[in-house]
Amino acid sequence: MRLEVRFDNLDEVKRAYDPLVVEKAARETIKQLHGLAATQVSKKVREVYNVKARDISKALKKKVVSEGGIPSGYLIYLGRRLSLRYFSTSTGAGAPSRNARPKVKSRAGDRRGARVRIRKTSRASVLKRAFWGRGRAGLADGGGEWQIFQRIGLSRHPIKKLTGPSIAHMVRSNEAVEAINELVRDQADKKLAHNLDHFMQKHIGIR
Repeated sequence: MRLEVRFDNLDEVKRAYDPLVVEKAARETIKQLHGLAATQVSKKVREVYNVKARDISKALKKKVVSEGGIPSGYLIYLGRRLSLRYFSTSTGAGAPSRNARPKVKSRAGDRRGARVRIRKTSRASVLKRAFWGRGRAGLADGGGEWQIFQRIGLSRHPIKKLTGPSIAHMVRSNEAVEAINELVRDQADKKLAHNLDHFMQKHIGIR
């Protein structure tokens, strides 16, 4: 998922100002708009999904490219599906709490399942066939950490790690994305004008 910052009239601005000053102002504007958009994306996603701001931030890549001296910027959300442990009702680090490991009944007797809540708009779900365990050390995605697993078939092995949606999916499916793009477009010219004034005064030695 990507959010774009682009200036449509920058060629005209360059004819009126020093092109180097314009490019500096444009890059600073993109940086500011990236911060504004990323904050709004994180806020809107967390209104719907039970995910932490730091996990959204980890999936974000900020990119600025320049074609013909005209910079444009992108917010790109990357990453694979998140482990279900990110959506656990357990709080804090370390071993999952009893709340996250509710008792469930099985043919073999009582055992511990897993309780997760993916969307804040829905109630927490108890996964009766799932269980908590430590992932193998050395794995890139949460190796050695507590994960939620489920057996494939009736035997003890093999097992699979359960996952939820990726951050990119959460951003893409959020209805607020277009509103955030509109906010960025609305703020772009205002912030560019402010930064042009700042860099022009700095360029001629007023600041």
